[in-house]
Amino acid sequence: MRQELEQSINVLFLIKQNKIDKDKLIELAIANKRWSININKIKQYINDEVLQIFSESLDGWERGIYKFGFVFKSLSVNYNYMLRNPINSISEIERRTIHDYIKEYHVSNFRADFNIDDIIPVLPHIFEKLSGKLKESLMQL
Repeated sequence: MRQELEQSINVLFLIKQNKIDKDKLIELAIANKRWSININKIKQYINDEVLQIFSESLDGWERGIYKFGFVFKSLSVNYNYMLRNPINSISEIERRTIHDYIKEYHVSNFRADFNIDDIIPVLPHIFEKLSGKLKESLMQL
């Protein structure tokens, strides 16, 4: 899921760029090269920091999926869910980000004191909605 979220973040970033930068980023993606754009004649690599700053300009679902995706990276580091609940290792702000995103866009009665077992059944709904939104976004390219 982490990979799919990262790809959705990249697609959202891509569609918000001007035509020149969009074309360059597409060429770099096809060539399997690291994304970069020129800002004030300086080459800027697209990394998590750039994407985080960019996400602040978004609203609604797009901003929600950015925030959820960044927090989800923290969860995916804790891969042994059978021995340890990874929710216990994230900050209260990250926990609230996950809760608010799921509650607003997927499960209106999602409980505030959730654990990983509560998230797992919601993941197919997140993927389904993400897939639909990505298809819409790709049509804008």
